[in-house]
Amino acid sequence: MSIKVSSTVIIDDSKNANLANLIVKSNLAYVSPNAANTITSAMLNGGTLSWSGNAGQLFSITDSLTGTIFSVNDISGIPLITANASGVVSFVTTGGFVSYGASAAVTAAGTVQANATLLTRPISVVSTVAAGANSIVFPTAEAGMRLLVMNTSATALNVYPAVGGAINAGGTNAAYSLPAGGKLEYVAVSTTQWYSLNATYA
Repeated sequence: MSIKVSSTVIIDDSKNANLANLIVKSNLAYVSPNAANTITSAMLNGGTLSWSGNAGQLFSITDSLTGTIFSVNDISGIPLITANASGVVSFVTTGGFVSYGASAAVTAAGTVQANATLLTRPISVVSTVAAGANSIVFPTAEAGMRLLVMNTSATALNVYPAVGGAINAGGTNAAYSLPAGGKLEYVAVSTTQWYSLNATYA
């Protein structure tokens, strides 16, 4: 049996106790309003719930305490993102790239934390730094956050943490100086502490 949903279906178990548990023993197909696209969910033998579209398998979830439990695939079915039961998440292990948001031309502003330019992407190229406008400030940190800052200008850049934060051993709210031509990665280990690594000064 196949069920096709092309509109909205509301299951309200308060109106009918028989709908308290809905069991689908075959495929469930979701059809776009113009019928051009269909995404089908199917429970496979072995405990895998798979979603497939017009172009092939999209992603799957497996009921297991070992091996891969979640997978997102490319158009040919090759996994792009996988998560296994031991807590390891992998990206494009068989080919491809992981892309992060980048700002290619950031202009520094101000000389103190309060009026510095706020970074909005993981990778920032600070191309304009003036003597009276030479500061950037990080967003509020989350443990595990990584920021890459490249100062391509001819002027040293003041790098501030968000209010209440610190970079290395510089103290709360203190600026870290990134010289002209400097490229540095910053890693947050908590909501207030950043550490720098992987420096290039050229």
